[in-house]
Amino acid sequence: MEKTVTLIALFAALIAALGLVPQFALMSGVPITAQSLGIMLCGTILGAKRGALAVLVFLLLLAMGFPLLSGGRGGLGVFQGPSVGFLIGFPVAAYVVGLITSWRLLPLIWAALAGAFFGGIVVLYVFGIWGMALMLDKSFLEAAPFGFALFGRRSDQSGLGGFFNALGSFTAPHGALIAQMSGHALLPTAAAFDALVKARHSVRAFLPQKVDKAQVRAVIESARQAPSGGNLQPGQFWALTGAPLEKLSDTIIKARALGRPSVSEYGWFPNPMPAHLKERQRGACYALYSALGIARTDRTARYAQFDRNYRFFDAPVGLVITLYRTMGAGAFLDLGMALSYFCLAASAHGLATCGIGALANHADLVQEHLQIPQDQMIICGMALGYENHGALVNKWRTTRADCDAYAYFSGFDAPL
Repeated sequence: MEKTVTLIALFAALIAALGLVPQFALMSGVPITAQSLGIMLCGTILGAKRGALAVLVFLLLLAMGFPLLSGGRGGLGVFQGPSVGFLIGFPVAAYVVGLITSWRLLPLIWAALAGAFFGGIVVLYVFGIWGMALMLDKSFLEAAPFGFALFGRRSDQSGLGGFFNALGSFTAPHGALIAQMSGHALLPTAAAFDALVKARHSVRAFLPQKVDKAQVRAVIESARQAPSGGNLQPGQFWALTGAPLEKLSDTIIKARALGRPSVSEYGWFPNPMPAHLKERQRGACYALYSALGIARTDRTARYAQFDRNYRFFDAPVGLVITLYRTMGAGAFLDLGMALSYFCLAASAHGLATCGIGALANHADLVQEHLQIPQDQMIICGMALGYENHGALVNKWRTTRADCDAYAYFSGFDAPL
């Protein structure tokens, strides 16, 4: 018994340690993480039951907040994302690997390889795709293309990698779906990017799980890769967490309660608002408040919900975005592209965002509280953290106008 417990603890620690090893590719071009290899080793060496128990111990430590996944991620937040199916599949995969290896219908080496393939690849990705479909309210078939695409690479169309790329392409017409995978790299394919863009949405309820400074820094650095006229790179990012963020929120909320007037240095909406734009605005507001069960006439509840902007929707990280006052109007274009990159980069890191234009309504107060130099103007805020998938406010989605309503094409019908 003591030996069994020791082995289980040892292999749980091994899986955790393998999270420090970068992703690599097999000879077939299949991308794999060392932790996935650790799952297979648990089943192969410890057997079905003990291998599965070792993985369960690893998952327990992960849920307790230990940053054991590739990239230093951990906590309950990793079980709230689309990659939860892979985590649930870990112990099942280890069990199947151990079960097939123990059958001994084949020589040990071939039995181990068969177990690794069916348990560590087939079973794991069935669970993974199922988790993506369940968490993002899609069918298994809609979630499948991205799961299959993880196996393939544009640079290697031979062997197993090419097969799964082809399979992903075959199922792609059924819809693409992004997944914040545990330790798996996103592929730079059109389908993957389209899925990333369509899966991103504004999140107004976050988990209390902290976001590491290195992650925030990485997202900001990705945002700075956006196109920039003359390479001026306009815009500054002031990232807050913990007590500094709470104090800023308290300051704004108290000022609003005392009736402090709004002060903004630039307009957000056209004046007067055209009818078709007013219709879009009303539709978005109606959908939001309906999801929260707030009646149209309940002004108190609506005011309280609007105040949540200044709490950054309880996100663990809040950012204040500024721009030098001397910048021309075109700098807003560059900054807008940078913020778009920021949101997409956050999604790729398994994080969620929500832009907070309302922060500019109290620009003077924010500037004074954070002691931001007067040569900068407050543009907006940004909430950043892990999405609470169970919150009703995160269930609703805005719609987008049809392409023909805003895009114009000329000359494309001419023969090539």
